[in-house]
Amino acid sequence: MYLKSAKQIIHLFSLFAITMALFVQKISYAAEPQLTEEKLSIHLPLTLKYYQVGPGDITGFVVDAILNKPINGAVVCSDSDICDVTNEDGVYHLTNISGGWVGVEATRSGFLPLKQDVKVIYQKTSTLDFTLSPSLSIGEYRIVLTWGRVPKDLDAHFWLPYEDYPHLYLDHPGVCNEIPFACLDRDDRDGNGPETISITELAQDGIYSFAVLNYYFGHPGVPDITESGAKVQVYGAEGLIMQFFVPETGDGDLWYVFDLNSANGEVTSVNCITYYPSDPDRPQCEMPLKIVHPLREEKDGRITITENR
Repeated sequence: MYLKSAKQIIHLFSLFAITMALFVQKISYAAEPQLTEEKLSIHLPLTLKYYQVGPGDITGFVVDAILNKPINGAVVCSDSDICDVTNEDGVYHLTNISGGWVGVEATRSGFLPLKQDVKVIYQKTSTLDFTLSPSLSIGEYRIVLTWGRVPKDLDAHFWLPYEDYPHLYLDHPGVCNEIPFACLDRDDRDGNGPETISITELAQDGIYSFAVLNYYFGHPGVPDITESGAKVQVYGAEGLIMQFFVPETGDGDLWYVFDLNSANGEVTSVNCITYYPSDPDRPQCEMPLKIVHPLREEKDGRITITENR
């Protein structure tokens, strides 16, 4: 039990005394003495639970979104300016962090900064990992997919507005220095990710669509994609633009995440669970969540969207 001051200790014992006084009074009027034990078990936890608050710790890894290598020397700081620097294994550890939801930011020269939230619990260590995108030039974008230990294999799929290259994925990983000016930087098949797609130049006109496939969907022991803890982060030259969390409900093997209109710079959040289409068709959802965000109008090029958290 964490008590900040003598005043809180006095307060605690005062409440304890009042509770016991009420308890004793109830005993004298209790028609059924066998209820006495129940009353004790109910009153005391309610009195003491309020004081089970205090600091906890945060730890995690910081890795490169393209190489999936630990980043040494990244600075990780909480909202309360408690900081640590990652070691050669990319590990950081923040101690004595106030309980509740806390913002934590990781920065490193040559990478885009990333800020995330984590819930800190009294006398517990919360885990918060960072996957940092290498810096981008103006007009470039990067999509980073991460998830939990299972399913082992989630695949990034990107539909493009090019007739000669309509679909980018593992078997057709694209090219970044010529059409389609997009490429799969990294594929992951053993859980956690990241899987990363870079876009060096948008088409003059057309719609891009991004989705995540649960590759071994339906195989024994493979959980649904809704249980994967998957997250998709979209970056531009200024940093994180949008962030999506996989819905917790839905039937299918495909998480259809968003559309990007290259003509006007609008990103539409779809965020639904559906089924993988037959090529060259794009995924469809019966009732997409239509949230439109014009990239060209956002302040400082940064927007963070948290859905289905």
